[in-house]
Amino acid sequence: GVRGIARDVTVRERAQERLRESEKKYRSLVSNLPDVVWTADSNFRFQFLSPNIEGVSGFTLDEIYQRGTRLFLECIHPEDAGLVTGKFQALFERGEPYDVECRIRRKNGDWIWVHDRAISTYERDGVRCADGLLSDITARKRADEALRRTEEMYRTLFNGINDGVFVTAVEQGALPGRILQVNDSACERLGYTREELLRLSPRDIDDRKSWV
Repeated sequence: GVRGIARDVTVRERAQERLRESEKKYRSLVSNLPDVVWTADSNFRFQFLSPNIEGVSGFTLDEIYQRGTRLFLECIHPEDAGLVTGKFQALFERGEPYDVECRIRRKNGDWIWVHDRAISTYERDGVRCADGLLSDITARKRADEALRRTEEMYRTLFNGINDGVFVTAVEQGALPGRILQVNDSACERLGYTREELLRLSPRDIDDRKSWV
């Protein structure tokens, strides 16, 4: 004859199915995020990287895992390397949030700006780890730089004009309101300081002050 034992494993199977579904949703979320998801330990070793790292860095996952974090550190701009390593150490040693913007060199040699951040650390299998996000912010940085240059050119032009120039708010009835900006020539010609003029509107200026 045959003797056997039957066990009801329905609860276990259901738990495993929920785990598989949860992992499937997580992989789907990570795969569709524009940001690179990473997990690293206190020794700066990557435990996990989402596949979209190739689109950002130009390096494949295999290349990165083979060369380890040494590859990442080599790609950081020399002027930013100290900031990145210092902030990363502070995350693990003092629990300070890791939040940096730095330049990295892609595989093709192009330099891009990234925003890298992690909030806290945790222990897994006896190893201290952190989860973070890395975003390509090159477009934003270029836009900020273009805006800065435009504003610098505007200030140079604004203050270089020999005539007095005002920028004012507009009150009801299209009347000029408080002075928002004034160039150096206006201050010199009117005999007011910049601080005094910025508290006035053109109508408040003493008529005894000459505009010529």
